[in-house]
Amino acid sequence: MTDEMTQALYTLAELYGIKTKYWDGLGKHREAPVESVVAVLQELGAPIRTLEDVPAALEDRRRVLATEVVAPVVVTWGDEVLPFRVTLPASEESRPLRLVVRSEAGGELTFDLGDGGLLPAETTAFDVNGRSYQRRLWRLSVPATVGCHQLLLDGLSEIREIWWLASPGKVPSGDRGRVFGSFLPLYALHSERSWGAGDFTDLRDLLRWTGEQGGSFVGTLPLFPLFLEEPFAPSPYMPVTRVAWSEFYVDPGRSPDWDGSPLVQDILKTAEADGVLDELRQNPQVDYRGIMTLKRRTLEALARLHKEELAGGRGGLMEFLRDHPHLAQYARFRAESEREGKPWHQWSESSRRRVESPEPPVQDAELYYAYAQWLAEMQITDLVDEAGRHGMGLYLDLPLGVHPDGFDTYRRADLFVTGVAGGAPPDGFFIAGQNWGFPPVHPEVQRRDGYRYLRDVLGHLTAHCSLLRIDHAMSLQRLFWIPQGAAAVEGVYVHYPLEEMLAVVAIEAHRHGCVVVGEDLGTVTPELREALEERGVYRMYVGLFEFDLGQHPPFRAPTPRMVASLNTHDTATAAGFWRGDDLRLRQELGLISEEELAREFTGRAEVRRAFQEALGVEGDPLDPAVEAEVIDRWMIWLAGTEAEYVLMNLEDLWSEREPQNVPGTVDEKPNWRRKARLSLEQIRHDSRVLRVLSELRRLRPLPE
Repeated sequence: MTDEMTQALYTLAELYGIKTKYWDGLGKHREAPVESVVAVLQELGAPIRTLEDVPAALEDRRRVLATEVVAPVVVTWGDEVLPFRVTLPASEESRPLRLVVRSEAGGELTFDLGDGGLLPAETTAFDVNGRSYQRRLWRLSVPATVGCHQLLLDGLSEIREIWWLASPGKVPSGDRGRVFGSFLPLYALHSERSWGAGDFTDLRDLLRWTGEQGGSFVGTLPLFPLFLEEPFAPSPYMPVTRVAWSEFYVDPGRSPDWDGSPLVQDILKTAEADGVLDELRQNPQVDYRGIMTLKRRTLEALARLHKEELAGGRGGLMEFLRDHPHLAQYARFRAESEREGKPWHQWSESSRRRVESPEPPVQDAELYYAYAQWLAEMQITDLVDEAGRHGMGLYLDLPLGVHPDGFDTYRRADLFVTGVAGGAPPDGFFIAGQNWGFPPVHPEVQRRDGYRYLRDVLGHLTAHCSLLRIDHAMSLQRLFWIPQGAAAVEGVYVHYPLEEMLAVVAIEAHRHGCVVVGEDLGTVTPELREALEERGVYRMYVGLFEFDLGQHPPFRAPTPRMVASLNTHDTATAAGFWRGDDLRLRQELGLISEEELAREFTGRAEVRRAFQEALGVEGDPLDPAVEAEVIDRWMIWLAGTEAEYVLMNLEDLWSEREPQNVPGTVDEKPNWRRKARLSLEQIRHDSRVLRVLSELRRLRPLPE
């Protein structure tokens, strides 16, 4: 391949938003393989089959970008006027145009543009391939509420549709001063009454208790549906969909039909008599299949009570499905997935027709899924409403991707790029890079429908939480794409329209007064951090990454607009870090050698000495009592900083050493399965937990 051809390919890639050269997390400058660049170009729709097609594709792309009549999306912030650009051949400059502004609420305004109407504020002339064009800009003062509005340009051969993202200047800010909250994955939370894993009732009770202790919010991992049979994918970051709730977390005992079904009572009595419930509760790991088997039997029995009503098109469940039509389709999709026993990509046409059916979901499997969604929505809405009445809220998490065989990729097959997977280039923890396995969203396709899917996902969450964490916030600007069959190190970065993505986030957060937190850990560009700060998105502070032995004390303090914690679900726990378990794990996974491990342990011993000195804790650092005192004082130090939000991982308050997840592993570690060592009842009465909470309450008192 000649240098000229390579340069042409890379120029074409740049015009499609592909970054072929980048710095990885190791500080190494990398250039993507030609094969990867070609594969990603093809996935983005570039008209190339071989390298010989590149020159013509390059000329075509330049022409398309330069002569695009109107952009599919326009953004305004706050009270900005609406900028509207139109590009036409110079021979058509006198063509009368009409712009219709159709607001989200249904109002409509019409503007006549050009001769005889509003004259453009600016006009630019240019040539492309020997043909003259004019780009005209109008600045329109259009009163509009925050939202996604539709612009229709008439007067051409066809009506052009443009989406206007009228965004507030910033996302909402917290208004309660310096507050704190507790964190625990819901599957890990368990109580004496739940069936071996946490449910929405346990989450409600944790919110109540945290509020009683002076906290303001509870954080947990994503609560979306998962494949928990075949395929078995328990990671909350690989959901079936991001516009529904997990059936796993429904509490059947809080169904309004519970007392009206003798069959359900018999099912539960049998489970208790046979020791099934005791076994599920006593297992130190979450038995997803066992819990789901019992829970599904009860929910199916309860759902059948609504079969006649649904068939007749009446009743509360029917009304719910009318208000949420996508959930009726979701229920049929899950039922059909079970019936087919294979990914939807391999389904017959008759299977697809069943999923698309307008009839109510009355068959047993689809009825179960519809009923479970009804209960889930009722239960999470009830707990959020109750929490809100007491000044409490949920801190929920938006995962970056979805399962490739899930409902979202079925429902929006046009939107997801299936020939590649999202991932990350090499860094200090993953020297070979990471392949996360989910299909990324096509950046141009989502623009053409005004980010409808992203708006649906964000709206689903912001309606139920007061804080929203956006996983891997870097994806608002760029995402690492890895072609099928390629190694993770052979991926390329694909850019996304940062301003438009942030505008969507701000709009949906504004609707419900939700604070947004961007997970900006790892390789993040200065441009993204500046944009997040400008638009009021909070940043994350993780204590394990924020110490410097060259200063005293060795802790770098968080800034005010941060959510600060000692660790995350993807890192070592505080006790695991203190003991060097994370270092042993890196050596076990082959990321460092025995010699490097020895050097790392020497460095970790220095960290322990610096921490003890700064926190005023004397004694053997590996004495459990000394370790506990360091962790508690570290947490209390963090609570005394200027960070607006402090998130306390409850497991740190009993020196848990096992992490909830070890990134880069699947079957090697029991990821997403480990229950908390203490039950909810034990947490409430644990003296160490209560002592630390009393200090946090003293340092971060709620406003009167």
